[in-house]
Amino acid sequence: MTKKLAILDIDNTLIKGQSQRHFIAHLHKKKHISTYKYIVIMTWFILYKLHLVKNTAKMLNFALQIFKGKSIDEIDELVDTWSKEDISLLYFKNAKKALQTLRDASFEIVLLSSAVEPIVKSIARDLQVEK
Repeated sequence: MTKKLAILDIDNTLIKGQSQRHFIAHLHKKKHISTYKYIVIMTWFILYKLHLVKNTAKMLNFALQIFKGKSIDEIDELVDTWSKEDISLLYFKNAKKALQTLRDASFEIVLLSSAVEPIVKSIARDLQVEK
């Protein structure tokens, strides 16, 4: 029997905007990153959206400095807090309903994203998607 597969991007498909941008905004709101770093990262997101920058490596390295010296458990806790407090507000109106429709039609759901792994795992867990 052939499996039916639904491959869905997270950002701008299930979540309004970019999940990583939302997570950075949450970290700024909770005072985990400085206003300077927040502005630099958000400016980069705008330039990226406008297709004025293509290379993501430099900004990713800059942004990941937020987590320097933190354990995996500490990072997971930051992501879990974001997920519990903010994530349900970020989904498009019928995103969860659409996923359930796919499940009911026996589709195997796979989430695809260029976001960092802890964010993707948190969203997948919230949406009850295993892959």
